[in-house]
Amino acid sequence: MSKIMKKNNARVEERDFRDSIEFWRYKDEVLGDILEAQNYFMEVILAIEEVPSLRIFEHSLVSGYDELIKAIYDLCSPK
Repeated sequence: MSKIMKKNNARVEERDFRDSIEFWRYKDEVLGDILEAQNYFMEVILAIEEVPSLRIFEHSLVSGYDELIKAIYDLCSPK
């Protein structure tokens, strides 16, 4: 199966899941976990900024943080 077909199938499965009762039942719980992870990301990013030898990891963490924010937005926005 090609990468494009796999990606399209994942989108269909995600859409089906969003339309399901289970998604809406667990949405608040999942959002709480995501927001907690967001807080941890920010704490780590702020701590790394204060340690020069760890700044090499800052870009990766900021990218991960951006992905997390996108996931929160996608989860909260109606489709």
